[in-house]
This record gives sequence, structure tokens and C-alpha cells, in this order.
Amino acid sequence: MSLPMEIGSMLGVLVLALLVLAVALVMPYAIARNLVTGHTYRNQLDKGLDSLRISNMLGFLGINRSEYLHTQHGVDIQTHMEKCDACEDKELCDDVLSEERQEETDLGFCANIDDLKRIEEEQKGSAAN
Repeated sequence: MSLPMEIGSMLGVLVLALLVLAVALVMPYAIARNLVTGHTYRNQLDKGLDSLRISNMLGFLGINRSEYLHTQHGVDIQTHMEKCDACEDKELCDDVLSEERQEETDLGFCANIDDLKRIEEEQKGSAAN
């Protein structure tokens, strides 16, 4: 009578082994697909930056654009882009960005300035380490 119980146990172990094998085979594919999707998303953000003044503001503040794209959350980058696009001080922004940066340059008009100053300091701190 113990024979059917052994067959049931063997089938249970076999099913669990197949499930573990399936996960082990699918996981690398899922990770690779996620990496490709993330890279594509970051490239789209990069292209979107080109059409906005925030791209010039990053350079004006000395923020490494590549590092910005790879260290900031995509949602935060999109928020920066939306704020920049909705800005009503574009002429002032163009005037400021066309000049060389001075210590006393007032950037208070920029809706993203608080975040960008924080990012600037973070990049300076990481470069010092």
C-alpha cells in the first residue's frame, strides 16, 4: 500500500523540479528583456531632453547629462521635462543660458532649480570621492 504514496511523492517532487527549472530558464530572459526596455526608455528620455531648455540648463550648471540620465529616476526626469516645457519664463531662460555662468546668476525663475542644484551637489560630491 505504500507504493501509491511513493508514486505520489515522486510526482510531487517531479512537478516542483519542473517548476524550478522553468523559473531558472525564464528568469534570465526576463532580466535581459527588462534591461533592453530600460535602455530604450532612457534613450527616449535622452531624445526628449534635446528638445527642451533643461538640456542646456544641465550643461549650464555643469551637470553631466549621461550621469543625470542614469542616476535619476525616470519619473523625476519626466517631471523635470514637463515643468520645463510648461515654463512661462522661456525668454528669460534663453537669455540666462546664453551668458556665461556667474556665481550671482539668479536661476530662481527655473521650476526645476531646487532639484537641479541638489543633483549638481550630488555629482560634485561623487566626483570628489
